[in-house]
Amino acid sequence: MEVVGISGLEFTNLVLSQKDGPSLTLYVRNPTKLPPDVKQSERVHVVQGELSDTAKLGEAMSRSGRPVDAVVSFLGAYITLKAFLLRTKSTPIADQMGTVVAAMRQHGVKRILVLSTPAWLVPGERLPWSWWGAMLFPPLIVPQGHAEMREIAGRVSEREDLEWTVYRVPHLNDGPGDERVSAGLFGIEPQFQGTKELSRKSLVRWILNEVERGEWVRGTPMLGNY
Repeated sequence: MEVVGISGLEFTNLVLSQKDGPSLTLYVRNPTKLPPDVKQSERVHVVQGELSDTAKLGEAMSRSGRPVDAVVSFLGAYITLKAFLLRTKSTPIADQMGTVVAAMRQHGVKRILVLSTPAWLVPGERLPWSWWGAMLFPPLIVPQGHAEMREIAGRVSEREDLEWTVYRVPHLNDGPGDERVSAGLFGIEPQFQGTKELSRKSLVRWILNEVERGEWVRGTPMLGNY
């Protein structure tokens, strides 16, 4: 099952471009925004709903009576002008992760991959000096967005019964999909050797490989092109 955003559509296009690729369940708020070829594909099942909708989440977790293999979320913080002006730190997406996990448990789904921020460091990581500016900027400028992305990571990674992966991304761009992706940690093995840029097309290629291989189960890789 895929919780769709801009990168989610890139992931969908990648999967559908593969003749023998998997089927997809797309969980979306507004199906009218999906391209016609996606909605009409025999390999795509669209479920409309909110993250708070237990029944619809349950529908998305099962297809033809069988649980989905994995949940992939591309949801990031939705930064509003009000939150920026009031300096609020609300976390509406993270607050619903418990509902998502409950639906997964009900239908026997174990695997979940969620998006987060480079600023969500794991114990033992040592941040290079060249990254300090990038880390300090978001909490000062967009505190709500920063809080949201950290909370998503924290609330998913605390689930000991799930096979989770928190993938951390830098600035996403519209570059090509054949760029190499470094996946690693800051200052500890396996070490991250990428840049502060990552193309969406190479991101979704990495995610599809991770769903198939499971190299970062209960891991928090930092991703970047190099």
